[in-house]
Amino acid sequence: MISKDKVKEQRKIKGLSQEGLSEKSGLSIRTIQRIEKGLSEGSPHTLISIAKALDLQNEDLLIQEKTTTNVVDSDLGTLKLMNLSALSILVIPLGNIIFPSIIFRKNKSNILANKSGRKILSFQILWTLITILFLFLFPVIMNLISLTFFHAPARIEVSVMIGYIFSAAINVFITVSTAIKIANYKTVLSFVPNVL
Repeated sequence: MISKDKVKEQRKIKGLSQEGLSEKSGLSIRTIQRIEKGLSEGSPHTLISIAKALDLQNEDLLIQEKTTTNVVDSDLGTLKLMNLSALSILVIPLGNIIFPSIIFRKNKSNILANKSGRKILSFQILWTLITILFLFLFPVIMNLISLTFFHAPARIEVSVMIGYIFSAAINVFITVSTAIKIANYKTVLSFVPNVL
C-alpha cells in the first residue's frame, strides 16, 4: 500500500505541485490527489511511476511505519525563516549572509535546508559580491553619463546610494518571490549556482 504521507512529503521536498508530479509520473492528477488523500492504495504501476518521478525506490513510498507531515511543515518553516532572515540586509550590513548561515548550520540535517537552503545562501553570497562590484562601478558610470550630458561631475555619495537602493530592491524582490514559492512548495532559485 502506498503511503499518502510519504508521497506528499517527497513531492514537497522535490518542490513539485500535484500537477507537476502528475506530469512527471504520467499519471492523472486525480490519481495523485486520491493517493495523497488516502482514497486509493495505488496499483503496482502507480507505485513504480510515482517512485520513478520522485527519484526514489519503490519501497520508499510503501507504508512501513507511521509517518507525520509535521516534519515537512517544520522543515518548511525553517526554510521560510532562513529565506526571510536575508531581509536583515536592510538593517544590518551582511545580515543577509550571517543570519541565513546560522540557520543553515543549525539545520544542516534538514533535507530542505540542505537543498533549497544552499540555493538561498548561495544567492545571498553572490548578490553581495555582485553588489560590491556594482557599487564600485556605478559611480564611475554615473560620472561618465553626468559629464557627457550635463558637463558636470556626479556626486559620488548620491550615485552609491542610488546604486545600493536599486540593488537592495532586487534582493527584496527575489527574497519575497522565493518566500511565495516556498509557501507553494515550488522549486526555489533554480537559476542560482551553488557556491557552498
